[in-house]
Amino acid sequence: MASLMATIWFWREAEQLDQAKFSAAVTGMVEQLDTQTERYAEQLERLGDLAESRQDISAADWKELVKKLEPMSNLPAFLELAYATNPMMPSRKAVEELERTEHRTTYMESCQLSPELKVAQTWLNGTSLTPDDTQFWLDTKPVHECWLTAVNGRLRSSPRRLIPQNQGQPTTAVTLFAPVFANDFLELNTLSPEFSRQLRDYRFKGLVIGTINWKLFLETALPSANDQVTFDAFADAASPSQISADTWMGGVSDECRVLAHGFSPRFQTTQKWPFFRSTWQLVFYSTQQFDQNSTRYRAWVALAGGVLLSSVMAAAMAVQLRARLRQEVVSQQLRSTLNELEATRRERERLSLDLHDGTIQSLYALQLGLSHAADQAMESSPPLGARLTDYRRNLTAIIGQLRGYILRHEADDSPKSDLAGLLIALVERMRCTTETELFTEVSQKAASLLPGEQAVHWANLAHEALSNALRHSQARRITMALRHAPGRVILEICDDGRGFDPTAPPRTGIGLQSMKMRAANTGGTFELESLVGIGTRVSVSVPVADNPRSEQET
Repeated sequence: MASLMATIWFWREAEQLDQAKFSAAVTGMVEQLDTQTERYAEQLERLGDLAESRQDISAADWKELVKKLEPMSNLPAFLELAYATNPMMPSRKAVEELERTEHRTTYMESCQLSPELKVAQTWLNGTSLTPDDTQFWLDTKPVHECWLTAVNGRLRSSPRRLIPQNQGQPTTAVTLFAPVFANDFLELNTLSPEFSRQLRDYRFKGLVIGTINWKLFLETALPSANDQVTFDAFADAASPSQISADTWMGGVSDECRVLAHGFSPRFQTTQKWPFFRSTWQLVFYSTQQFDQNSTRYRAWVALAGGVLLSSVMAAAMAVQLRARLRQEVVSQQLRSTLNELEATRRERERLSLDLHDGTIQSLYALQLGLSHAADQAMESSPPLGARLTDYRRNLTAIIGQLRGYILRHEADDSPKSDLAGLLIALVERMRCTTETELFTEVSQKAASLLPGEQAVHWANLAHEALSNALRHSQARRITMALRHAPGRVILEICDDGRGFDPTAPPRTGIGLQSMKMRAANTGGTFELESLVGIGTRVSVSVPVADNPRSEQET
């Protein structure tokens, strides 16, 4: 009897352990899927932003935009990237008619336009798909209703799609739609509220389309194959009742095990999965390998060993089970921590890539424009040409700082403390762009007492304070001072401008909040004093350990 009771208890403990193991595997898979889908969505939205920044996109422009994404290496699951335009979008002149009160009603009644799409540019990867195939697919009623709901600016996914391959049978795919709007219509958004939605629809310029190979997507999203727990995905299925062969994201010639007659795994669960404004159903289930690795069968060994032997073995196995359960919990926590660290690393790499491929490229274009403008101005107005040349040099310095930031992070190297040089360079750059007198009093000793991370925060804080003073204070004189006091380092930016009332409700902008946050991040204290007609003083101080080195003023 004791042996039988021990065996039953052991069996129940094993069931609980297996259930916890199955649930942990399901949670880990969903987290990895979410991370990978966000990566593809971010890159597709980035392509949409690049397309939105241009009025017309030629074949060469499209090739350049796609090249920035490097889909063959960064996004291997993309089978197709396409850009479809909206031929029904009215001209800017026609939309401007909405500004005239006497014509609004007449225009709205005569321009009830329904957006259409025409495939203009495509990029294909290992598929025999043609632009006509994509055009025909977009014109089908379910797909048309799907992308039409995406014109409000949010990313939207399509139903299941079969894509012909260059070799072999068609593959199962899903398409994401990123809407593109005409930026030059934004300034017209001064209409009455009843016309704001129509204006948004008339600004709809087209769609950026990204089609994902589901099988290849799973291989990159779940690189470590799990032979004990697997799942079947069903696209655009709002409820389990919509699970069918038409929504299954499996192979064309494969059989869906979930839909097979008599399929009854030991563990099975159906989970809703939001996939860019559509709902999928993910059916997770255990495999035979899962059952083979289960510890519940060891109970029969305990039962066959006799009363005494089975009791001892059951007790030993119970201890083992509890230890393994604790080990599973600890392992799950470690895996979660590693996933968070990996996500942080990827986010830092993404930020560096965005800075390099987006911001720096845009600054290069602006630098080229300034160079052309400076050369042209030199002939007609040498003083203006000299001023534009100074602006171009400042922009070159900013690009250099951004590239240095990227290189430091790629090398996992912390920024070096050269706060004095940063502050002096900042004032020199701004001195070329204003008639206001700028003065600096920078203590080399005070700068050397701040570590690299604090130095970067303080340089950015000084940049924000100096920029605010130049833009808003109308001051004749601005002084920036970095000095050392016993046990503290103090940074002050003072101006003799018009000042303001600090107790008045804050206006739009995040400059003051940004400076306060940077001061807090360095462990410092932020102070703001201002009197109307007298001027403004911004001060931040931080406690430091005094350095016995001599002070050198710059």
